[in-house]
Amino acid sequence: MKVLDLGCGLGTPNAARFGISDSDDIVGVDLDLQRLVGGGSRKRLAARGEELPFAENSFDVVISAVALPYMDIPRSLREIARVLKPGGRFVGTLHPPSFTLAEFKQCLKVVPAIFRLYVFLDGILFHITGRTVRFPFNNRVESFQTRRGTTIALKRAGMTEISFSGNKGYLGVTAYREGALDTTEKAA
Repeated sequence: MKVLDLGCGLGTPNAARFGISDSDDIVGVDLDLQRLVGGGSRKRLAARGEELPFAENSFDVVISAVALPYMDIPRSLREIARVLKPGGRFVGTLHPPSFTLAEFKQCLKVVPAIFRLYVFLDGILFHITGRTVRFPFNNRVESFQTRRGTTIALKRAGMTEISFSGNKGYLGVTAYREGALDTTEKAA
């Protein structure tokens, strides 16, 4: 399988957790150039999830371990759907509301508390509409995710068969790009 690890960081320890084996062709993408240095033989590129540098229908699977919460989620999901082959699978982990509330409680200074308040409010917006907005003072995007908001955003991006699971304080999600897929590939 050809796999994209979106937000790969220093390596791809995420792969086994997402059902990816070492024999699969894995390409890692991360925004942080320092995290891309080293880390074995896998291909790595510096890129944004909102603007993936790959042709349409390039990957069988896209995995993302807690990277989407720090992106413009609707834009990134459209990009994920674009680079997935028809019937391709997206598997990711997201931040539930409890994660953001725990971070907010730890803020002792005004500026970080204001940003955490934005993250909380952006999470509410995401829950209701499936959309996010940028924080105006540093141009960052961050939110928590709910099943409802994620479902809205995934459907809008052209994804189907959406399912969720709890995962050690994170929200796990699996979805498939619309289109035909051989049932033996889907089981893999």
